[in-house]
Amino acid sequence: MKLIEFLLDFGADWRLQDREGNTVLHKAAGRGFEGIVEHILTLPSFTEERAILTRVNKHGNTALHLAAKAPYTTDVATLSTVKSLLDAGFSPNAVNYDGQSLAHLLVRDGLFDDAMKMLSWAELCP
Repeated sequence: MKLIEFLLDFGADWRLQDREGNTVLHKAAGRGFEGIVEHILTLPSFTEERAILTRVNKHGNTALHLAAKAPYTTDVATLSTVKSLLDAGFSPNAVNYDGQSLAHLLVRDGLFDDAMKMLSWAELCP
């Protein structure tokens, strides 16, 4: 992970998309790599390019969707990644091409407590 942070610090373009439409942020969020996500969120290029908040892959998933779909969503690092993305301005209401929002993805996987916690972070429920 230090190598990725090093490359980003020296100008690697994290906004480039692979053939699935994923950026480095999508990949890191989907794997629960909290450190890389946090690093990208502090880069000047992130704060300058707010369009990334709505950038989707070929399935219509934002980085937030992928963080919610991560295999270990109940893991503390993954929950922290979701919170960081919400704090950065990612919309919990964005829907992918299957019509799924953050809440849909979490409830679908039976993660009701996590869904409530994340939605409260986004100030969508008490």
